[in-house]
Amino acid sequence: MKKGFLNQNLKDGLGDERSEYSLKVDKMRKSDGFALGSGWDKFDPSKYKGGTGRFTKPKIFKQDTPKYHLSFENPKNALSLWYGQRYKDQKFHMNECFVTWPDENSPSHAKKFTSVFKCPITLEKFMSGKWKNPKQYSTTMEKSDDPGVSVEVVWFSKKKDAEHAAAAKALDCLSFREDGKCYTLCEDAPYQVHERSLILPLSAPRDEIFSDVVMTEAAANVTEDEDMEDDLQSRADYRATRKSA
Repeated sequence: MKKGFLNQNLKDGLGDERSEYSLKVDKMRKSDGFALGSGWDKFDPSKYKGGTGRFTKPKIFKQDTPKYHLSFENPKNALSLWYGQRYKDQKFHMNECFVTWPDENSPSHAKKFTSVFKCPITLEKFMSGKWKNPKQYSTTMEKSDDPGVSVEVVWFSKKKDAEHAAAAKALDCLSFREDGKCYTLCEDAPYQVHERSLILPLSAPRDEIFSDVVMTEAAANVTEDEDMEDDLQSRADYRATRKSA
C-alpha cells in the first residue's frame, strides 16, 4: 500500500474535508478505472486517473457471469457468495455470523441498530460500515473498554441494514486484502489485518460476539434435503438480487 494512501484529509473543490481514499474512489467512478473481479466491479488504485466527481453507483458490466452478478443492495447475499466461491468444501450458516444490538439511547419509537460480522474462517470481526447514502445512517462516538479510547459506531434504523453494513465492510476489507482492489461499498476506507485492532463500544454484547457458535459445516455433512433447501434459498436470494439491481 502506498504510504499515506489512507488517513489523509484533503478538501475538494467545494471545501468539504474528505479522506484521500474517498476522493480517489469518487474520481475513479468518473473514469474507466473499474476492473472486473469475482463478478464485481472493483476499484483499482493502479488505474487512478484523477478528475472530479461525486459519489455515484458504479456501472455493472453486462459481461459479468450472471450467477455471480452481485447487487450493491444486498451485501449479505454477496458475502455468502464470496465465501462460497473460495471455500467450496464448507457450508456457511451466514445468519449465525452476525451479532446486532440497539442503541439504548435512541427513543423506543425510532430505535437504531448496529452490527458485527464474525468471519467464519478467521473469526475476525467487522463492525457496520458507512454503507449507502449518509442520510440513511447516523454515527456516534462511544466509550470503549479501553480507557481513554472512543470508537465510532454507525447506526441504522433497521436491523437488516445494520447487518448489510457489516457485510459491506467485510467485503471491502476482504477484497482489498485479496488483490489490492476494493468493492468500495462503504464510504470508510478498507484496512489490512495488522492496521486495525477491534475496539468495541461498551454497549456491544461481548459474550455473543466472542461466543463459540458454530458458523461452518463440512459440505460432506450436509444432507440432501438441507442442500436442496439451501439451493432453493440461494435461487430466491439471487432473484431478489436481480430485481434490486
